[in-house]
Amino acid sequence: MTLKYEQIFNYFEKKIPVYYKSDSIRTSQVQMAMDIADFVQKDNSDEIMIIEAPVGTGKSLGAMVPVLNELKNDTFNSRSLLYATATINLQGQLMGSEVPLLNHLSLVENSVVAKGKAHYYCHKRFLQNKEGAFSPRERTSLQEFFERSNTGQRSELEDEYGVELSDNQWRKVELEATKGECDQCELNKVCTTISHRKGFFSPSNDLMITNHDQLIQSYLNINNDRTPIIPVTQGVIVIDEAHHFLENFLGRLEKSFSLRRFRGIAKSLQTKYKLKFKKLMDLIQRDFQRVSGELKGFSQGRYKIPESTIRAFKSVYDLLNESINDYESGIGNSQQAMELDEWTETLESFIHEGYVTWVDYENSKFSAISDTFPTDFRWMMEYLSRRNKIIIMSGTLTVGGDFDSLIEQWRLKGRKVVTKQFTTPFDFKNQSKIYVPTDIPLPREESFVNGVFDTIERLIRLTEGKTLLLNTSKEHMDVFHERLKLVTDDLSVTLFKQGQYGVEKLTKNFREDVDSVLVGSGSYFSGFSIPGVSLTSVILNKLPFPVNDDPFLELIGQGYEGDDFFDYIRFPHMVNKLNQAIGRLIRGIKDFGIVTILDKRVFTSKQYGQSVQQILADQGYTLTRDWSEVEAFYARKVERGSEADYSAYSDELITVPPALNRPVKSSKAADQKTTNEKAEEKKPKLNGVTKRQREFVKKVCEEEGIPKIKGRYVEDLYIEFVSALYFEWKDIQPIKDDFPFRDEKEKALLTAFVPTKRRTFLPKCTKFGCNGNCSSKIKDEIVQYFEEKYDADQISFSESPNHCWVNVTPLTILYNGEFKPSK
Repeated sequence: MTLKYEQIFNYFEKKIPVYYKSDSIRTSQVQMAMDIADFVQKDNSDEIMIIEAPVGTGKSLGAMVPVLNELKNDTFNSRSLLYATATINLQGQLMGSEVPLLNHLSLVENSVVAKGKAHYYCHKRFLQNKEGAFSPRERTSLQEFFERSNTGQRSELEDEYGVELSDNQWRKVELEATKGECDQCELNKVCTTISHRKGFFSPSNDLMITNHDQLIQSYLNINNDRTPIIPVTQGVIVIDEAHHFLENFLGRLEKSFSLRRFRGIAKSLQTKYKLKFKKLMDLIQRDFQRVSGELKGFSQGRYKIPESTIRAFKSVYDLLNESINDYESGIGNSQQAMELDEWTETLESFIHEGYVTWVDYENSKFSAISDTFPTDFRWMMEYLSRRNKIIIMSGTLTVGGDFDSLIEQWRLKGRKVVTKQFTTPFDFKNQSKIYVPTDIPLPREESFVNGVFDTIERLIRLTEGKTLLLNTSKEHMDVFHERLKLVTDDLSVTLFKQGQYGVEKLTKNFREDVDSVLVGSGSYFSGFSIPGVSLTSVILNKLPFPVNDDPFLELIGQGYEGDDFFDYIRFPHMVNKLNQAIGRLIRGIKDFGIVTILDKRVFTSKQYGQSVQQILADQGYTLTRDWSEVEAFYARKVERGSEADYSAYSDELITVPPALNRPVKSSKAADQKTTNEKAEEKKPKLNGVTKRQREFVKKVCEEEGIPKIKGRYVEDLYIEFVSALYFEWKDIQPIKDDFPFRDEKEKALLTAFVPTKRRTFLPKCTKFGCNGNCSSKIKDEIVQYFEEKYDADQISFSESPNHCWVNVTPLTILYNGEFKPSK
């Protein structure tokens, strides 16, 4: 008889360490898993669990293992786990590291990553934008990617096809269409992006990894009687990186437009209104440039819109209504009238009561949101928690261990909330040093950039690269990146910049280029994990305070004024982001390095300096203002390593909730053996792989351009090897002839395997004599050909420029040699 808590101990004390070939067990992770297992199995409807688990806790596995184990045990409820992150980096980490482990433990059979639309490729947009935006090689690769990709994801394009597009290039091909528009697209039948995204609703998915935006938008769709992007009633929802969740909800609800798009109104106006609109536009532009110039280096954030701009919006609104009246009187184009009508609806949010508005000078964008936002957010949380167990997690949710600010901002007061806070296992005292220089100007001073650059250069020369420079504005990011080129060239180290490639690719390049420097902004404050010596220095350009009088913060901080508003709203926002930035440095027990904060207010501010110092000290960090101490610390770490002092794990340190001291209901988990383990017990003893066999497989994989094949047993290796070659239409007879079998018995056993599945490529109509005009006659001939030769069930055509794709069922017809791809 197995007790529930014994299962948790077994996973974390035995199975997981064996899988990772490590004897390291994290006390906080095991305790967290126990507490979550207790929460998930209880019949506590509407209760929400909030967890602060700092870097090093291992919170992803600490949450997924107990949840999935409980779902597996509970055979009477068909539930699954939805795991929502804020960053694409964390999604990639989960799919690349945690999910394979969960598969091995038989906790997951079918997992799917559901990324946001901007991470998927749209071939229709490529065909519209390909001229001038891409090189001939890129155009060829993108066409091949469309025809052969598995998911349509940008990361697949970069990793599997070696195509590294800049953010500007990617924006020309990223998916923008709605689900309904995709369903109507002429490429629908052959688009892997569409087929992959349809899989989000597969009932066989027991784990879905997605992002905040897709979870939020799916709720909003349901609330507006539209189809959700992903299912949101699976049973258990984990919201990780939850410090971003409220702002991401804002991003889904806000009405916004850019200055560039606003200027485009002129195209829909009659000539007699265009001069007046131009004058109003000039007024808005002057306001924008004036304030933006005053904010040089600090334009990131939400600022109140000047009253003169609001008055101009009101005048534009009146102008549009006049123009619409003209259209309705029969003067002009009805389509233009509809476009202007949409603009009047947008502008109403900026000139009428009931909305909070702001301008983002960094991105040239105006935004508005209903002042019911806090209530709207509360309704969403109530909807989700009535239908799921909700677990909210982050490394930074409290201020000094206090959850009050979060509970207040999320409007969870009065709700049944369970809070848990865990300590990091990392030894920050020995592994790191926080450096706050003395001889630098304040961030608001004009001399700031020049005044701190010498410190940045000195740090990069000390560490010989290995640096992440985080900026609270893109302006500072651009300036520092430009000025660092001479320094990095002199050191012969690579200089990367946010936006140069996709986030996942840029992270990979930085990790692998050990001595590189990455200059980034908001995207790299969280979800960016580089364990090892590739990152030994994190530099933060200033304390990441939100804007004074931020209209959105004033909305969620209703009821707080003066010092209370600072203490409960503004200061917690800064501290959480500061902790996120600092948390980029130490990601493992062997890591070491320096965090530099280029903001002397940590020591000089009478209002909050002492509080910042105390918060960092309570986490175990040591602060210094002495450069010689930084040099000595770094030299010692390079010589001796992290020298981290870790407390030994003991199960006696774990508090076992009483509810877990009961037998597991499900017999299938009773003996604590995974499906894989049981299968291994039933198998006859298999031979391992010889050195000659492994070298042969490696050599052929390199020659044939297929991914590296691995296998513990020769039977598994051979089957996967031959299947991969056959799938790519390679000739497998030489393998049967030349593979270094141990003996004739092994040869007879292995060569008896016959692969059956090939990669399919929908044929073009031009393959069957069509000139690309795709007449009805030639289509009838193609249909007849497939019916007579292959007894096809169904043939249809998808239009594409210069040809049609021929869709044929069953797809196994395309396994025939006639459809082998040309070289």
